Amino acid sequence: MRNFVGILLVFAIVAACSRSHVASVQQSKNSATEKPPVKLDLSTPDRTVKSYWALLTDSPPPPPPTAEQQRATDQYHNMMSSVMEGAALQWHRKVWSNDVTEIIERTVIEVKVESDSRAVVMARLRNVTPIPAGATPNATDLQLRRDGETYRYIVERYESGWKIV
Repeated sequence: MRNFVGILLVFAIVAACSRSHVASVQQSKNSATEKPPVKLDLSTPDRTVKSYWALLTDSPPPPPPTAEQQRATDQYHNMMSSVMEGAALQWHRKVWSNDVTEIIERTVIEVKVESDSRAVVMARLRNVTPIPAGATPNATDLQLRRDGETYRYIVERYESGWKIV
């Protein structure tokens, strides 16, 4: 039982770090092109959402992991090799080897101004990352790639400009 709790703890730590790792991978690739810093525009609700999107894709990479975080990540990979095989293990290794960067197409669909200090921005996000060779997406995956997903951002006006809340 103690080992099971230990494994769950490691998975929780790695799961928390995994999002920053994928973002770090994408950011590392972006930093190679040395883009200028993101310029924020909080003058309107839709420009605020677009500034947020720019931060997601163009901001500098996070600091490198600590030694403890790296040990947890290494232990996670070793455990994944114990529970995965074949295509699943290949996918896992590819994602963590910095070869996969998701490309997300983001489009503002509608801006509803509810009051002078509140607005709702409706947006469509689609994964337009090329499908890897040999992958066979199911009907649901194909529909999501075709239609995307609708996101709703609530934006409020503050003295400093509009902000997502």
